[in-house]
Amino acid sequence: MVPLEEVEAKDPPKFDLFLDASGKQAPRPEWKAGYYWEYSVTGGKTIRRSVLKTGNYRNASGYQVTLLNGKEGFLDQSLGLMAVFDNSIVDTDYEPALHPFDFPLLVGKSWHASSKMRRTPGSINLSTNYEIKGYGKIKVQAGEFIAFYILGRSDYGSRVNELWYSPEIRYFVKSILYTNNGKVTEELSAFNLD
Repeated sequence: MVPLEEVEAKDPPKFDLFLDASGKQAPRPEWKAGYYWEYSVTGGKTIRRSVLKTGNYRNASGYQVTLLNGKEGFLDQSLGLMAVFDNSIVDTDYEPALHPFDFPLLVGKSWHASSKMRRTPGSINLSTNYEIKGYGKIKVQAGEFIAFYILGRSDYGSRVNELWYSPEIRYFVKSILYTNNGKVTEELSAFNLD
């Protein structure tokens, strides 16, 4: 078995240019209906995440957004996933919301995100430990952005996901999700914040 430190030492660079993170923070973003982010996904597919409207779900304020495969979701104001809807019916519910971000973001911050994902026929307990490991410039299809690099690991230390969050676009510019079938990468190709 190869030690995790050795594997991470061989990782590609997380940024094109590392920047000094002293005093740098990303506050919780405010979203509006009409915002969208388009991503190129592993395998050549393009997906669009759009803010459909602001509203409430289970007494929490947040955003109704489009997700993969024609489904919609509800994110709380801190961008934590609360529910997934299929044809306006709750397909999956998360209690509490699953938070890949903990605002304000700053290098060195860490948090534990856990949630019970409920769907027919049962439920699964999800648990990820997040840490903001860096700050710098990253190039993606939509351009060059300054971003915070967030690493998510399971309770056993294996990678769950990696995120590059850009305060400029108020969301992530790149994401890598580790699955049993391999890595799924999403890279920002277009966005609209008007």
